[in-house]
Amino acid sequence: MAGTGVKILAGLIAIPLNKFVSSRLESSWRSATGTEPPSLQRRKEQEKANKEAEKLGLLPRPIEEPKLADALMWAALTAMSIIVVNYAAERSAQEAHRIFAGTNPPPGVALTSSTEVGRLEAIRATKRL
Repeated sequence: MAGTGVKILAGLIAIPLNKFVSSRLESSWRSATGTEPPSLQRRKEQEKANKEAEKLGLLPRPIEEPKLADALMWAALTAMSIIVVNYAAERSAQEAHRIFAGTNPPPGVALTSSTEVGRLEAIRATKRL
């Protein structure tokens, strides 16, 4: 955890990095499985195409439901990519702070266990009284 400026810089770094990683993840999925990745947008497009087909008097196509394994795998890959982007953006922002400010970014409160969380909450509660 770091100061507010580093967090804002990390957010600005994360936006293009997330777009890049998402596009690479989708293209990797297509090359590995030969299908589009599961998404709500894809289902809506299929439903829209079916409505247009009904208006034209054509038979609607069946909506492709993703397999459970594919959906779980896509969810896991997406979650891992978010974690990687978050880590890379935070580390990049900290390094940028070191380069431009010449010092380490201000430290945040790093908690290592739930007992420390409880202890800090108790200290904060007593300071309020």
